[in-house]
Amino acid sequence: MDSEDTINSVKVLSIDEEKRKFRVIFTSGTPAGIDSRHGRFKFNLPPPTSIANSDEYRQALIKVDYVSANPEGPVDATWTLGTGAGQAIQIGGVIVKLNAPSGQVVHNKIFAVADYDKGVNDHTGFQQFVPLEAKNVGCLLLNAAGPAGAGVPQQSHISWQGDGTGCDGVICGNPFHQQLELSLMCPNVDFTPCYLSSPAGGGGLLNMIGTYTIQLTIEMIPNK
Repeated sequence: MDSEDTINSVKVLSIDEEKRKFRVIFTSGTPAGIDSRHGRFKFNLPPPTSIANSDEYRQALIKVDYVSANPEGPVDATWTLGTGAGQAIQIGGVIVKLNAPSGQVVHNKIFAVADYDKGVNDHTGFQQFVPLEAKNVGCLLLNAAGPAGAGVPQQSHISWQGDGTGCDGVICGNPFHQQLELSLMCPNVDFTPCYLSSPAGGGGLLNMIGTYTIQLTIEMIPNK
């Protein structure tokens, strides 16, 4: 087909459809003192418009767009379990969990020999796995052993970032006008919360450090 015969088209959504979509950006830093939240965050989510607070919209599609975790300082920052005495772990991503009720998510987990070939199913609200990559977000240090101008990432300037935009949303109860609990769950240990810590921080459960940012898309569903 000739280029002059090509028709450029765009998808046009109605204003009413767009009004049902909301973007929620949650960010939390950690204070200089003890932070014992250990991967679990509670925050109020007021309805930004009347649609989010309307009885005509009792359900919503929720999905995680992005996750970012920045240690901001300690060069030995690592992911840590939020149970027992705590331990350093290696993970390829986190499961973002919300206490928004949902019957659309099944998490099947196998961590015990007795569970082989069947697993244990978990239906506890909204969950989405988001892969994480460690990326350099700061400066490069001069590498004396390499060619002039070469550098290596400075560990204290590493950020763990995840993109969840490829996932579709799942149906949940209306999350607005309530206190939400958002948890970062470890996928490779029996469903426990995880967070960034410094092994040199001391204590049984190491102090949580860093800044965490999670972006959600929430689309209200009209009642049938």
